[in-house]
Amino acid sequence: MTTIIVTAEVVSAVFLMIVLLGSYLGRGASSSKRRTRYFRLMALFCMGALIIDAISYMMEGHKIPSGVVFTFTMIAFLMVDILIAMYARYVSTVITEKGHLYSKLGNVVCFLCIIDMVIVVITSFSGALFRIENHVMVYGPWQAYMALLPVICVVIIFAAILYNHKLIGKKSCHVLCSYIIFPMIALGIQSFIIALDFTYVGVAMSILLVYVFMQDSIITEIKTREEILAEVSATDTLTGLYNRRSYEKFLKAMDSELEVGVIFCDINGLKYANDNYGHEAGDQLICNFAELLKERFETKGIFRISGDEFVIFSLSTVKRKFDDDVQRLKADVQQYDEMAAVGWAYGSSEQIDDLIKASEKIMYKNKELYYKARHIQKRL
Repeated sequence: MTTIIVTAEVVSAVFLMIVLLGSYLGRGASSSKRRTRYFRLMALFCMGALIIDAISYMMEGHKIPSGVVFTFTMIAFLMVDILIAMYARYVSTVITEKGHLYSKLGNVVCFLCIIDMVIVVITSFSGALFRIENHVMVYGPWQAYMALLPVICVVIIFAAILYNHKLIGKKSCHVLCSYIIFPMIALGIQSFIIALDFTYVGVAMSILLVYVFMQDSIITEIKTREEILAEVSATDTLTGLYNRRSYEKFLKAMDSELEVGVIFCDINGLKYANDNYGHEAGDQLICNFAELLKERFETKGIFRISGDEFVIFSLSTVKRKFDDDVQRLKADVQQYDEMAAVGWAYGSSEQIDDLIKASEKIMYKNKELYYKARHIQKRL
């Protein structure tokens, strides 16, 4: 039986060592350094507990000084409280991160764990918890009661998790509860087979599950960050429309067998607004025109390619509908005192560059008409 326990503990310790290395060398970093720190401490102390417990089992029955066997056995008992205290800190951090000020959980559990550690030391030296006879550990009369405070601490942590289950989320709740369930299963097995103590192995299994959960959270966090960065790099911050970078990617990725309508727009009077009313007025003019375009066309086809220039693509649209859309846009622009000059072209996407040039050329002609009608010599 001892061989089985020692083997299980050594294998678990090796896995925890790999987990610790993974937490330091893994891709990316969690935004919660505090939570990660407590997790690493849990893994480190559990690995230590597994090694110490395995050594204490291996020393039994061998001619090793009783003081050494006693020391290793007592430390193995003390590690239970240390692991519970670390886990309470971890849970407290998870709950606090979700917006609930629950820092007292860790303090309360740590206080109870310290009391239990003092009791463990006193009862170990007095022989009430265990004693060493012929190099073998023998449980004392207090052994049956020594789980009382650790169980109370676990119940407090479990209650805190359940109380905050809506706040921390279903998935997090299940993972946090598993840290308690696996050791409890191990204790249940030991209640039937006293010599089969897999408590620390159960804790190691729980830490492995928490690690998987942490890695999943980190990957999700990285993906979300990358999506945000991609969105920021692809859109114009002022209007929310796609920018020139997106415009160039759009052209490269365009299917060459589509009928496409191209509209080229240039805001009129932007320089005048900036020079006479300030850049805030100019920005407002740009935003107003962007909103007008959003009302008329799908946002995914609208691009702001420079300060006052916009290009709109209508893909897989019949010419008649495209012409109607252009006329409506021209009417809108006219309604707002010729807010922008508009040019357009329709044809196969195979000639997309020619269509853009053609629509731009018409836009400039309309721009010239705008200048002449208002007797403007210089473009404003």
